[in-house]
Amino acid sequence: MARARGKHTVRSPVVVEPGTGEGNEIGMSARTAGDVSPIPGGLDHITNAPTVRQHVPIGVSRPEHLGILAHGVPPEAHTFRQRADLEKGPNDAKPLVPKYDAPAKTVNPIPVYVVEPAQGPRPLQTLAADSFTVPIKTSAPIRIASRDYARSHILLLVETAAGAAGAAPTGIRFDHEISNLMVGKGALLPAGAVSYLRMTCNDELFAVSNDGSACTLSVVFLYGIAGAG
Repeated sequence: MARARGKHTVRSPVVVEPGTGEGNEIGMSARTAGDVSPIPGGLDHITNAPTVRQHVPIGVSRPEHLGILAHGVPPEAHTFRQRADLEKGPNDAKPLVPKYDAPAKTVNPIPVYVVEPAQGPRPLQTLAADSFTVPIKTSAPIRIASRDYARSHILLLVETAAGAAGAAPTGIRFDHEISNLMVGKGALLPAGAVSYLRMTCNDELFAVSNDGSACTLSVVFLYGIAGAG
């Protein structure tokens, strides 16, 4: 009975004083230690109950499971998470930046001169002449030259004398396009000229009078025949 009686002795309560570590931990101060608070208002201020900080033990995490089927790769070479990061690739965006070529340097133009086509070592220069009666401007244009790749030049001259003081006839108009002549366009070849108009042309040409008077047109075709000399 003496041993059991010693275990059940009543212990005196622990008195917490303001200004000590235990008092500061529960928020006790000299103003709140009494039964009645000296703070104006006459209300009792209840201090916080003492608490005991709990420390939860955390065990060491287990190593990552490497698996038993590595498919030819040693299990200890990497973990599943490392392998997923490697297969995922870099986690950054790389937008395509357009690349523009440098501006081309300014090229100086090379002058080109139209000359007679080469006809071999001994070409034969020859001609063919013709004359046409060019109808008035309200008529359909006539063909004065056909397409001929052997022709090098064509010469035109209006034989009809020009009218006095700008009166008809004033000349003819010629062009490659009939539609231009039908609406009064085309190049003007005036009447009364003293020399032929020389042109480099081997395509077809059409002509019509510039006014209500018909004109006589003289045409000369120049050719170069290769190796005929």
